[in-house]
Amino acid sequence: MTGDGWAGLGARMREIRLRAGISIREASARSGVDKNTVMRLERGLPVREGSREKICAAYGVLSMRPALDDDSIERGEGFAVARKDVGRWYRMDLVNDFEPSVVSTSEEVQDERERRRLGGLGFANQFFRRLSAELPGGALRGGVVEVYGRSGYASQASGEAFVMCLRGRVVFRFPSGEVVLAEGDSVVFDRTLLRMHEPAEGLEKGDLPCVLLYLQID
Repeated sequence: MTGDGWAGLGARMREIRLRAGISIREASARSGVDKNTVMRLERGLPVREGSREKICAAYGVLSMRPALDDDSIERGEGFAVARKDVGRWYRMDLVNDFEPSVVSTSEEVQDERERRRLGGLGFANQFFRRLSAELPGGALRGGVVEVYGRSGYASQASGEAFVMCLRGRVVFRFPSGEVVLAEGDSVVFDRTLLRMHEPAEGLEKGDLPCVLLYLQID
């Protein structure tokens, strides 16, 4: 990452922390990263990739790694393009209803047939592919989600999300109620809200996966 990239990331991470009302000490405790490293990142100075990823995770910010390291992204002044075959799939497994899903990846889950096999057998609840077309230091993140089962209740430190159902029907549950998205429907929500989602009732295994477009502003 260039100096300008670190400066942009640091400014954005500080803005997210302040907006969420999190102190440097709390950020350090949540991420398991020394507070001096948190402050170094916010000042726009380089930190180790592992530390950066832990801080991003603690703030509910999607990993920076795919966008920063993917040489297949087409870049120009003020824009970035990712083609349909660009991006890595991640497997998401439910621990229990009240914790975020555990995320992992492998070469096997890059194969659509293997994802369908694992999802159909109930070995994975959903899969996520990061859309890596992002601007350096930008706040917009996106991904595609294949939903086979329920996610765990989760919330993030700050930000908003937009979700559109591209295939199937998915129910989203919030503290104040629930909504069912059919194909073409969309929902916007505050990411600090505790929430979960799963395929709507009445779907057969052959109807899965439901597919969502997910966009978030940190």
